[in-house]
Amino acid sequence: MYEKRFFYLIFAYLFLTPFICFSGEKEGREVVPNILWIVNEDMSPDLGCYGNTLVKTPNIDQLAAEGAMFTRAYAPSPVCSPCRSSFFTGMYNIRIGAHQHRTPNKKPLPEGVKLVTERLSDHGYYICNLSGMFNDIKGNSKTDFNFKSENVFPGSDWNSCPKGKPFFAYINFNEPKPYLWNKSEKWAKENGALIDSSKVELPPYYPNTTKTKKWMAQCLQGISHLDSKVGRVINQLKKDGLYDNTVILYFSDHGSAMVRHKQWLYETGIRVPFIIRYPEKIKPGSVSDDLINLIDVTATTLKLAGIKVPESMDGSVIPILGGKKKEYIFTSRDRCDGTEERIRAVTGKRFKLIRNYRNDVGYVQKNSYYIEAMLSPMPELRRLEKEGKLNEIQSQWFSSVKEYEEFYDLENDPYEINNLIHSEKYQKQVKTLRKALDNWILETDDKGAIKEDPEIAKRSKARMRKLYWHLIDPEVRKDMD
Repeated sequence: MYEKRFFYLIFAYLFLTPFICFSGEKEGREVVPNILWIVNEDMSPDLGCYGNTLVKTPNIDQLAAEGAMFTRAYAPSPVCSPCRSSFFTGMYNIRIGAHQHRTPNKKPLPEGVKLVTERLSDHGYYICNLSGMFNDIKGNSKTDFNFKSENVFPGSDWNSCPKGKPFFAYINFNEPKPYLWNKSEKWAKENGALIDSSKVELPPYYPNTTKTKKWMAQCLQGISHLDSKVGRVINQLKKDGLYDNTVILYFSDHGSAMVRHKQWLYETGIRVPFIIRYPEKIKPGSVSDDLINLIDVTATTLKLAGIKVPESMDGSVIPILGGKKKEYIFTSRDRCDGTEERIRAVTGKRFKLIRNYRNDVGYVQKNSYYIEAMLSPMPELRRLEKEGKLNEIQSQWFSSVKEYEEFYDLENDPYEINNLIHSEKYQKQVKTLRKALDNWILETDDKGAIKEDPEIAKRSKARMRKLYWHLIDPEVRKDMD
């Protein structure tokens, strides 16, 4: 009898241990779930569940219906590499020196800062991306960090996870990036998801032209195409019997790849879709307007895994899972490719303050090759500017300088076109946000205040010129360096 009981105890220990929170950082002995991050690129919250009726996104909409959708989620930066450097570490990129876009002089992370994958691995999780899992869809293991990293994802398929261990899986989709719009349009034609561009509503800072509406429609079709791929991942989870014990976190890395969106701290550059499906823990169909920063994804993931969130981490557990509500969201933008900038912003529930440290230059600098070549509707804006057909709001994009500070009432001005920084009515709110932003800059030891080696920007500028010069209108090139 004793030997039989001993055998059962040993069996239980070997079988259950991988599911228990590990080490001295554990919060409690509890079963932990599998965790899946589904990330896409360059997308504002233009999904059916967020109210866009032109797109067809049944799969992501279903995730929202089965979990929680967050309407005020923000990327820490409006461009890829600094943002990913943040949400994979839970740290502000300006604190850890990862704020310059695609810096070539990468350094190791500061002491005490770790990737979320490393923290999870240390606590028994199997780490994998899904780059080798599907033959019929293209996902990748894009990291794009501004610091040195090695072997971030040792696995490439959740089915390679050792029996009895929980897994953390990650898949990244490039859609709806502009260079994929033609492929997405072909897919949309074949799958009944083609968008009638005449029905597209444009923001007031875009000219209401046929070409502009066409470009916007293509961007939205890319979202529908993306949704079909997300559906493929979800179906595979179900097929493998993993759907009900896997927490899914879905989000975009930053806002859409359109002019005045990507690379800028306006809502369209930093506000992103964010959805969590957590069976039996989060009420299906929940909608939250809590302020969320994508650096919170890391802390939340650790919470899900039963790992104590380090006190030094900037990110925090989202409120719906027990975290404290935020009063403000802080965001930053520095050099993008070869274009030198330094912009900081603080966003509250209603008001927002943007600070342009390089207010001596306009929004489009002379070496903004990526913007000129890849972001729509830049060609149309240029054409109409030359013809004198842009209105006052649209022509602001081509001003030679910009205000040092911008202040917006997001409730009454969601497109951020009416700068109220000098309005006597709002000086109390301006003062409050200024103080909050100043305190954040000091508290994070903002590395953006340190002048970057000019050779780095020079080399990046040369690289971007080589890539995009031939795509820019010859007439526009005459005025570029």
